[in-house]
Amino acid sequence: MTRLMACVVALAAALWMAVLAGPSHADETGDCPIGTSAGSQSWDAETTCAEEGHAPAPTEHGNSDQTVATVHYSYTQVCQRGFGGPEADTFYGCGGPVECGEDGYMYNVFATHPDGHIESWQQCFQNIDIGPGITHEMIVNAFESVPLPESVMVVDPGRGDLLVNMAAIYSTQAEEFVKDVDLLGHTLALKITPSSYSWTPGDASKAFPSDWPGRRYDDALSPDDDPDAYVLHRYLTAGTFEISVDTTWTAQFKVDGLGDWEDVDGTVTMYGDPVELPVVEAPPVLTGS
Repeated sequence: MTRLMACVVALAAALWMAVLAGPSHADETGDCPIGTSAGSQSWDAETTCAEEGHAPAPTEHGNSDQTVATVHYSYTQVCQRGFGGPEADTFYGCGGPVECGEDGYMYNVFATHPDGHIESWQQCFQNIDIGPGITHEMIVNAFESVPLPESVMVVDPGRGDLLVNMAAIYSTQAEEFVKDVDLLGHTLALKITPSSYSWTPGDASKAFPSDWPGRRYDDALSPDDDPDAYVLHRYLTAGTFEISVDTTWTAQFKVDGLGDWEDVDGTVTMYGDPVELPVVEAPPVLTGS
C-alpha cells in the first residue's frame, strides 16, 4: 500500500472513529448511526439503518425495510490561540496548528443531520500529511502547471569578443521559489528548485551537465586559474554556433502548512531557445625584431 493510500485509509478510519467517539444522540434524535468517507473539507455520507431500532441494517442497501439519511460533514483545524502579553515569547492570534498524538493534528469535526441538528467534537487525526481528497497525481499535475522561468543562456565574454581557444563562461538565472496553489479548498505550497542543467555548445562536442547555474565573469576569479569557479567551454574553431541551456526543476510540497516538506514525483524541464554565438580567430599581430 502506498503512503498516499495509507493516509487516505487512515483519514477514513480516523473520521469513522471520530464519529464513534463523538457525541451520539441517536436515541434522542432518531438519526441513523453515522458512516463516513474521506473527501474534501466538507462531504456527504449516506447512512443506512433499519426503520426500527436504528441499528445498522445487515440487508442490502435499498430494501423496503430500510431508510437512508444523508449526513453532511465538515472540519476545521484547531488553532493554537495566543492573547498577547508582555513576555517575549507570547503572540496574539493563531500561532499554528495544535499537535496531538503521533505526528497528528487536532480538528473540529461537524456533523449536520437531515433535521438540521448539528453535532461537533474534536478529534486527533494522526499520521496524515496530505489533505483529504488530494492525491499525488493532483500534486504532480499542479507542479507541471506552474509557469517556470525561461531557461536563457548567458555567455562571457560577450558577442564578438570570444576568440578561438578562449574560455567561454556559461551561466543562466534560476532560483528556488515557493508557489501556493488552491487545491480542493486546501493551500498546496510547492517549493520549486532548479536541480540540474544541460549545456549545448553547438559545436562538434555533445551537451554536458552541471548541478549549478554557473556565474558571470568576475575579475577576481580567473577561469584559467580557477576553472571550477565557472561553467566553461572552449571552441577550437571559428564560426557561429547555436548554444542553449535546459533547466530541470524538482519540487517539494506541503498541504495547509502542515508537516515537513515532501518530494513531488518527477521533474519538469524548461528547454532553452538556441541563440547564436560568434567565435572569431584572433587577428595576427606583427611584432618587431
